[in-house]
Amino acid sequence: MSTTQVSNRFIRRQVALVATSQFASVSASLGMPVAMTFAVLNAGGNAAEVGVVLASATFPFIVFLLVGGVVADRRSRKLVALSADIARALISFMIAGLMFVNPSSVIGLIILSAMWGAARGFFTPSITALLPEVVPAEGLQRANAVRATAISFGQAAGPALVGVVVAASGTRIAMLVVAVMYLASASALSLLHPTNANTLRQESHPLADLVAGVDEVRSREWAWTTMVAYAGMHLVSFGPLLVLGPILANSQLGGARAWGILLGAQGVGGIIGSLAGFKFRPKFPLRTSILVATLAAGFPLALATHQSMTALFITSAVDGACFAAFGVVWETLLQTSVPKEALARVTSLDWVASMATLPLGEILAGPEMRMIGVTPSLLFAGVALVGGNVGLLLIRSVRNIRQAS
Repeated sequence: MSTTQVSNRFIRRQVALVATSQFASVSASLGMPVAMTFAVLNAGGNAAEVGVVLASATFPFIVFLLVGGVVADRRSRKLVALSADIARALISFMIAGLMFVNPSSVIGLIILSAMWGAARGFFTPSITALLPEVVPAEGLQRANAVRATAISFGQAAGPALVGVVVAASGTRIAMLVVAVMYLASASALSLLHPTNANTLRQESHPLADLVAGVDEVRSREWAWTTMVAYAGMHLVSFGPLLVLGPILANSQLGGARAWGILLGAQGVGGIIGSLAGFKFRPKFPLRTSILVATLAAGFPLALATHQSMTALFITSAVDGACFAAFGVVWETLLQTSVPKEALARVTSLDWVASMATLPLGEILAGPEMRMIGVTPSLLFAGVALVGGNVGLLLIRSVRNIRQAS
């Protein structure tokens, strides 16, 4: 066997390990909110309490993304991601224990959700910046497509599995399943052998490192404008959908099982979109992928107009396909346009800018529902999703950015 063949086998193995970790981690991370939502509802909670519990995980996630990005650029990205997985497994076991002892303790769920969100903040920038350490630049889009496919399988499997377990055995057993998923992700990461270590100088001040990461984003208009636009969409579209979707499913579609199936459908669509990422190489990556992402508005609009489960499943799958294809293009664009030593910080800023308004959207979903109702709220979410994406296309740098070679 030639040296090239050995090298290719090594790279494929590394990509497979990253993909396995992502599958297990995403399955757990998307399954957990399903369990938490129905834990609150089954204990007699309302939409406002669901929103607060979900937001309590999102706020620390956003804050610790900034810390996690700096740490991952200064230390071993593998070790940071591995530690975050182990921490989330332990927290999931603690949540399951709380549900056994005091299932109506919303305060306890808020505290543990906040701890889980903080740990997630370290994992997310680390795993994205880790991929260029095991894959050469020319193979990044294919590797991102493999990773995105694994994420999509996780999106399909995690919520559906947890929804079924919640319906069959309760939220406590579901949280134990979530904990095991995180341990599986950690096991895959432990076998990883990065070959290109990050080179950020250790003597620099962490705050200066963060400022330098901000400068990397500010110097790229196409990057920061896309991040800002998605911040707006998380406020008025994604945040309300995460709260009002399960509320509607609980009252009209059959409960946890139905919502888990619909979230799983996003994963099914995501698999298709991720596989398309192997060949999806548009000349103008953002222009094309943003147009595709606009089609994702069909899911909240279908919910708002009370379509059948079949129509909801299809539109949810389209939603997943659109954002998976967008994600492959977007991450490859960042990985090939941003210096490797700054990639974890830029990734963390991407997540912060795009998601800073998500918990606010989750919290406001309850009052919005009481003021105008579920249907108008979901209708507005779908229309805003179209408007946000179309607005991005009015920016020249977004339309004209080309994929770095």
